[in-house]
Amino acid sequence: MVLCAGTAIPYVGFELPLGLPVIILGTLTIIILGGRRGTAGQLEAFLEKIDCHPKMNWFRLLLPFVVFFGLVLAYRLLPFSFPILGLPLEFLLASLVALALSPVRLNLIRVASDTVTKLLPLLAIMVIVGLLQQVLAASGVKGLISYSVLIIPLGLLFCLLPLIIPVSEGVLTYGGAAIIGIPLVWYLNSLGYHATIVISGLSLLWPLGDGLPPTALIGRLSLMVAGYEGRYWDFLKRTWIPWLVITAAGLLMIIFSAKLRFLVIG
Repeated sequence: MVLCAGTAIPYVGFELPLGLPVIILGTLTIIILGGRRGTAGQLEAFLEKIDCHPKMNWFRLLLPFVVFFGLVLAYRLLPFSFPILGLPLEFLLASLVALALSPVRLNLIRVASDTVTKLLPLLAIMVIVGLLQQVLAASGVKGLISYSVLIIPLGLLFCLLPLIIPVSEGVLTYGGAAIIGIPLVWYLNSLGYHATIVISGLSLLWPLGDGLPPTALIGRLSLMVAGYEGRYWDFLKRTWIPWLVITAAGLLMIIFSAKLRFLVIG
């Protein structure tokens, strides 16, 4: 979305270029990481941590997801009959359904307070990174970084993208797309590469940087939600095989973007 806003490209036609790689690579990641068998004792210890209410069933569990994805698909399938609600409202409506179906009574104030408390360090990182971007723009360093990337020979640039893109995300979070991504898309588009496929390929590489320090925005949030108690680096080391697979897929989408233009619908 940042790249589309900065390059004046309509945010349409990304369903297949983004959806297919995410579904395929996400499934492979689950198989690769989930295929590592643990001991019976580890499995029992994990199952003991799962607190499931006796009245919870599949209907209560799945209906909020059905509502959410139904609303997401509704205005695409019925563009002239169904209003565009937007993701925030769609998440809100699905959350209200989940709240109504919950087998236990939830204290919304306490849930909101706990959520803010957990997310406060991540929000602080976002504020600091935003300030850093403003300083880079005001001092001219933002343009210098963009120019330094664009003067790299094309072949060498493709070889360095798996390093440049994740590292920029790890340092600048979503600011990496604004500083490096926007001029990079313009540059590749001027050479005949398909902008929509290029953006989709870059969108596979940038989230990898969300697991890299110093920010590790999504990585820390994932560990927080999962309740992982080990060291962060141990978690990161376990992801190297999916990391390489996703990197290869994203890079190939960028290089062969002109031949993958058939994926763009709309």
